[in-house]
Amino acid sequence: MILNKKTAIYAGVTTGFIAIAFVLTPLQLKSIFTLNTKIDDLKENISKTTADINSKQQFISDIKKIKESIASLKGEIIPSQDISTLQAYLSKQAKENNIEIVETGSGMPIVAKIINTERFLYVPISIATQCGFHSLGRFLSEIEKGKYSLKIDSLTISGSKPYHSVSIRLLALVKEEVL
Repeated sequence: MILNKKTAIYAGVTTGFIAIAFVLTPLQLKSIFTLNTKIDDLKENISKTTADINSKQQFISDIKKIKESIASLKGEIIPSQDISTLQAYLSKQAKENNIEIVETGSGMPIVAKIINTERFLYVPISIATQCGFHSLGRFLSEIEKGKYSLKIDSLTISGSKPYHSVSIRLLALVKEEVL
């Protein structure tokens, strides 16, 4: 069969398009698969970055909470010149817990720590009292969890009825500015 010129041209053009399609299609598919792999990698990187950002934001939030907590604790550490405020607090707690303070006094401060321009000291406070065990327990519990930083250093109880002679040595954490 003999093809006329017009049919031959159409056949040639169609064969050329088919040949181009067979040559270019695998290249295009390869580039599509490569792009798909790159897109998956980018999605994974985006999710990792999002998780990293969230953890950093949580870390920043935790740091702010810790700084606020430190600031509130620093507010509970009284300046060294305000020992009378602390003694008034102890007297109030004693009255609230039915404890009769017989004698009170404070000793020489002991340096606990120096941080930048602040020196933290332990001031020994001694209290002699007459009280019952239940009142003493409530009093000690209140001052340990109270608004000031106090630590019981020693406790001596001498038995007698109805009240016991008690000697308490507290360490109060105070601060003073270092110039």
